[in-house]
Amino acid sequence: MRLARPVLTLAFALASGGAAVAQVLTKALEVRSLSVTAAEEGRPATLRGVVVFLEGAAAIFVQDATATTFFRTRQLPLPQVGDEIEVSGNTRMGLYLPGLDYSNFRILGRAELPPGIVARYDDLVFSRYRYQRVTLEGIVRSISPVEPNKSLIRLAMGSRVMEARVETPPQSGRSLVDHRVRLTGLAAGLINKRRQLVQRLCGWSTGTRSRSSRRHRL
Repeated sequence: MRLARPVLTLAFALASGGAAVAQVLTKALEVRSLSVTAAEEGRPATLRGVVVFLEGAAAIFVQDATATTFFRTRQLPLPQVGDEIEVSGNTRMGLYLPGLDYSNFRILGRAELPPGIVARYDDLVFSRYRYQRVTLEGIVRSISPVEPNKSLIRLAMGSRVMEARVETPPQSGRSLVDHRVRLTGLAAGLINKRRQLVQRLCGWSTGTRSRSSRRHRL
């Protein structure tokens, strides 16, 4: 009888372990904090937040009170920036950070865009706020068109230069070169196949200009 007790205890432990249910992630920070292995397990997640940027159906960025993450979807029509949504899907590993695979969403209403995190040049170089909404301030060194209604701004932050892509081009006949501006947008960059960040930029930033002739918001 003494030999049977450990066997019964072990069997009970195995049965209990097999009955475990995967925990549903409910915060953007929980998703983006997963390891590569954990993200590829396809863990379930249901998040509520505001759409802060979208690059088509393959990359929609949503921010809640904890952080920002992204998802892709086959559902149409797509949500728009400023939509408050609930999105449900399973995790996947992106090129650089975890996000959600093909997901379903429902629009809850409209909301104000959250303020950007005040960031310095080194914060972006070392990816501290990767895929987060940030605010930068610096001196415009040049503005170049890259697509219809989109421009590339080279922004001097101290002695170093950061690139920012903006959706709304500067007003015709009004140059911002040598003006101090404040940009708010999504911190992004170019990723190689080894998931290394090889170029930093503030992606497709949007905002509102101030009235000052020497200081602007974009």
